[in-house]
Amino acid sequence: MVVFQRLRVWLVAVGLLNLVLPVYAAEPTKCLPADTEMLVRIEVKQIVASPVFGKQHQKEVDQLLKMDAVQAILKDTGFDPLKDVDQIYMVMGRESQQADVKGNGNGAVMTNVGPSPLFIVQGRFDRTKIEAKAEQLAKDMPKLVQKHKVGDAVLWEIAGSGFVAVADKDTVLACTSRKLLETALEQARGTKKVELKHKSMQALLAKLDPKLAVQWLMCEEAVTSVSSKAVFQNGQGVVEVKYTTLKDQGIENVTGGITIGADVRLNTTLVASKAETAKDAAKGIQDMVTLMTEAANGAAQQDKSFAPVVEALKSAKVAANDKTVTVNGQTTSDAAGGMIKMFVLLVGKPANKTFDQVK
Repeated sequence: MVVFQRLRVWLVAVGLLNLVLPVYAAEPTKCLPADTEMLVRIEVKQIVASPVFGKQHQKEVDQLLKMDAVQAILKDTGFDPLKDVDQIYMVMGRESQQADVKGNGNGAVMTNVGPSPLFIVQGRFDRTKIEAKAEQLAKDMPKLVQKHKVGDAVLWEIAGSGFVAVADKDTVLACTSRKLLETALEQARGTKKVELKHKSMQALLAKLDPKLAVQWLMCEEAVTSVSSKAVFQNGQGVVEVKYTTLKDQGIENVTGGITIGADVRLNTTLVASKAETAKDAAKGIQDMVTLMTEAANGAAQQDKSFAPVVEALKSAKVAANDKTVTVNGQTTSDAAGGMIKMFVLLVGKPANKTFDQVK
């Protein structure tokens, strides 16, 4: 039986995070990595203007932006996050899976594999002011901010967070991988042209719809899990890394989006290579929704903020039709606070064992 744990957790993360964390959102195709397998687009401007944001998040975000620590960074940059950001793209490819290779003293090698998505932020940026501020921060806090020259461009390394670059007046790039960011910067500045190598992703990009507040695309080459082990070959310790993709699980693509108006509506479509695989996927997703509903019901008995979450989960409809699985649901702005708590409950450490049990 096909196991869908990693994919289901990803769907929960994207669905819930984009429902309740919209502020943390020119097509950026020229910046996409050649091996792009997954893309999430957040229409920040649309979300900030929505009733859901105004009712549930405006006050909190305004208070956050007024904090002294935040103002110390924004001062003199001419940048307002709520007014100057239009879209945020999060992109993943095979090179986004980073491996930290170390020796253990006996020649064997251990690895720590983790994702390193590229963030492409589209909007309006005063490069001169922003880089002048970065220069000052690097001077005042050299252990926190460091400057790196890449040709005639500049990268800013933020300790413990990764790298940031202002590509031009419309684009800011960020990534924990310096290599990926440098490549994207070259593409953005026109000094390097990269063509997408996955035709399946090229086809999905045509489905990008600006009417959706949030949208996600995963082609069949998308990595859903990475495993590695240390082995000896000819007396030397080497690493064997195995990537499991949607295609390996019999899935051709996963697409979906969120529409935000007076309420929030979510739609996800999974296309499988076989009807039996689609049936298994639908059952696995329905099992996940059932577990989430039971958890929300139990939580609602102790905390009333979970009550709207229960109703939102009850609205979820999972259906399999031949090789296609659809997931539809809707929620109100009142469910936002509970959704955040539910995300922590289901994706955090306490929920790992539960997901492992769902096949």
